[in-house]
Amino acid sequence: MRDQLDRWLMRNPMPNAPDKETRRQYFNSMPDPVKRAWEVRKAAKECEAPEFNAAIAERAAKRLARVDAMPRELRLIVYEYGLEIVQEFINCGVTVPSKIKHLVDTVRHADFESGQKRFKINKGPNSKRNPAEDDDEYYTAR
Repeated sequence: MRDQLDRWLMRNPMPNAPDKETRRQYFNSMPDPVKRAWEVRKAAKECEAPEFNAAIAERAAKRLARVDAMPRELRLIVYEYGLEIVQEFINCGVTVPSKIKHLVDTVRHADFESGQKRFKINKGPNSKRNPAEDDDEYYTAR
């Protein structure tokens, strides 16, 4: 079964000219749906080529090996926050997983696991609430 791209290519054979301008005119003459089909087919062929994804696969394998070499607690932190963040803490000398978790949560201003707010900005009972305490409500309630 032939699709729209195959039918168009049969009606308009590709020029054999080595000239770039001729090939550019040929591709510019393609209708948009045919161009999209051409790009999809081209991307699929590139992905199937073994040399196309070799560098990406090699980087992924090195990254996974680095994560696999970490202790279990540290891998859980990597899973939660990402390798880049955890690696920066390790580079700065913070290697204890609980300290890394505490620092990341503090910097991100995340609440405690119990749901309690991390910071009590204005503690007095008569003090006016600081809108920074509830960022979402402050910016969306207006």
